[in-house]
Order: sequence, then C-alpha cells, then structure tokens
Amino acid sequence: MKKQILMLAVSIAVSGLAGCSDVLSKEEIAKLSMKEAATEACKAYVSMNADRIIPFLEEKNVKKTKSILDKGLITSSRKKLEESICIVTDMKEKRRYTVVTFEKFVEKLKIFKDENNLYKVRSIF
Repeated sequence: MKKQILMLAVSIAVSGLAGCSDVLSKEEIAKLSMKEAATEACKAYVSMNADRIIPFLEEKNVKKTKSILDKGLITSSRKKLEESICIVTDMKEKRRYTVVTFEKFVEKLKIFKDENNLYKVRSIF
C-alpha cells in the first residue's frame, strides 16, 4: 500500500512540474499578438532562463546569449532584470521592426516577424 501511495505522489509531482513550464513553443509564439510576444520576451529575459529566451532570438544570437547566461550576469545587471516590470507602455513601428517600451525594463525591445512568421527580438546582451 505504501508503494502505491508513493508512486501516486511521484506521478502527481512529475505531472505538476510538466505543466509548469513557461517555455513557449513556436506554434504558441506564432499565435501571439506583437504586444503579447514582446511581453513574453520581456518575461523570458527577466527569468534569465535560456530555454525561454532562445525561441525569441535570431539564430545568430543564440550561442552568445547561452554563453552569457551560463557564465552568469554581473550583479547589477541581474538586479536590474529582476526589478523589471513587463507592462508595455509604448510601441513604435519602424521600417523593419517595432520598438517596444516597458514600464520598467533594462532597455527597449526591438521585435519583428521572421520569414517563418515567428516573433523575434534583437538580443539585449
């Protein structure tokens, strides 16, 4: 009986963890509005989780971003990210991208749609 209870507890815990993933799939990203995508990209940076950030990056920025996150951010940069408020306050369309301003974030994000119709941001690192 104890083994059954233990197995049930383990399966519930694993199910709960699987459902908690904040990483968005390409399909989920494609369905977002530009404002929602910018907000999700901001939240991904705040989490400092490479798996959440990478789907929003151009391929050329992935390796550099992974390297920076693996080494760890300096304390002041990490603190600024942790204090971020990812609420969009302004969006200005430019020729090839949209500049998104947040209530409180380290800098404005430049977001655009790539050839696969996925939202991408210019890396802040």
